[in-house]
Amino acid sequence: NWEHGFFSYTAVGATNVGSIKIYCDQEVMTNVKHHPDTRYTPGVYFDKDFRENPIHVEKGEMFGEFNLGSTVVLIFEAPENFKFNVNNDQKVRMGEPMGTCKTS
Repeated sequence: NWEHGFFSYTAVGATNVGSIKIYCDQEVMTNVKHHPDTRYTPGVYFDKDFRENPIHVEKGEMFGEFNLGSTVVLIFEAPENFKFNVNNDQKVRMGEPMGTCKTS
């Protein structure tokens, strides 16, 4: 959760090329060849729930990295005054705000 409700950060590593690292959680590994854990086999996923032990991230703080064909999907509840700063298909660079809460 964040101050406005539900928040989901989903790291998606492209098959056989992409990789994602989450700095605060070393268990999250994508595209690890011959990983013994079954949660990384094709067609299987894992999720981690941080509601009992939330991770606090400051604005602008480095959270992780993605490489070669990977992406991040954000799903969140936002207040009514939230507006996106980016358009569909627009590239977003590191540190660039994707949205803001407009004040009237």
